[in-house]
Amino acid sequence: MVTWGSMYHIVEEALQKARLDGTAHLHFDQVFPLHPGTAGHLEKAEKVIAVEGNATGQFADLIRRETGFLIEDRILCYSGLQVSVEKVAEKLLEMLR
Repeated sequence: MVTWGSMYHIVEEALQKARLDGTAHLHFDQVFPLHPGTAGHLEKAEKVIAVEGNATGQFADLIRRETGFLIEDRILCYSGLQVSVEKVAEKLLEMLR
């Protein structure tokens, strides 16, 4: 899991709700400049999913642009409403099955 900003607690709770205890969560408080070790951490993962509060996956695109690492799997929340822990947990389970 890769998140930034306000998605931290939502994703942590969604991971607990979905009982995905062994899933790593890489969170960024500051998105630019990226930490030099970002690509190395992501390359170790079997699957990387970005969870973002926008329609286009801006942070996943930034990671691709800056490191060359492509995050294909994305959960994008952009309805204007508060992001639902239940919805994120449901999407995670769908993507990880």
